[in-house]
Amino acid sequence: MTPNCAPTCHSLRRAILETVSLDLDATGRPNGASSAIEPATPTPRVSVPPPPLGRWLSVSLAVLFGTSLLGSTLVAKLSVDHPLLLIALSPLPRHIILVAGKTPMLALVTIATIRSLLSCIVAYEIGRHYGPRAVHLFEKRSPRMGGFVRGFERIFLRAAPLFLMLSPGPLTSMLAAVSGNRRATTWTISAVGLAIWASVNYKIGDWLRPYTGAVLAFFEQHLLPITIACIVLVLGYQWVARQRRLRKEREAHLQ
Repeated sequence: MTPNCAPTCHSLRRAILETVSLDLDATGRPNGASSAIEPATPTPRVSVPPPPLGRWLSVSLAVLFGTSLLGSTLVAKLSVDHPLLLIALSPLPRHIILVAGKTPMLALVTIATIRSLLSCIVAYEIGRHYGPRAVHLFEKRSPRMGGFVRGFERIFLRAAPLFLMLSPGPLTSMLAAVSGNRRATTWTISAVGLAIWASVNYKIGDWLRPYTGAVLAFFEQHLLPITIACIVLVLGYQWVARQRRLRKEREAHLQ
């Protein structure tokens, strides 16, 4: 039995050796042994920066921000001597209410609607440019407001036209672009909503005319010191906001 078993045993031994040799990697260790003994090195995540804004978007954003800042800085002078110019620069509700008593309704509502719609158009194009990352960038820039925007985005997707009508502005326009709403639809509904809110604010200002008239009279009597105070307050606020943003960016970079 032993001589007859020798060839069979030899063949079996050779098959086992071939199997083992085929299961070795280039270092001579069995395949999979390295992964079982040494943990795999995780692939580092590469942070892809967002695409830069185009020239016209960057210029439009800077112009809108600059005019709004100028209007808030010179609110005393403009509200007394050039109320419609104040609305063209910065159509904030408080500005509309302040000068409603001394301006025609049609002219004020028209200028406020057009100026506010320009901000909505730029915000919409920014939303189209960045896509879903627009909300992430907003969240990263302002974590406190970012959580609100993220939650509002979920609600906005369920009734976008309604929110564009009831709450027209840059935020809803940006979310409309991110969610894929058409330009014409978004801008038309936003324009209607902006005109409605400008009319409401005008009516409030007209109702508050005795009080806003007293404020304008005070501005006219103390024009220079109020203008200087507004310049200091606006520039100081911008400086503080910039320092906070830079500090948050440094903390996020260290983490």
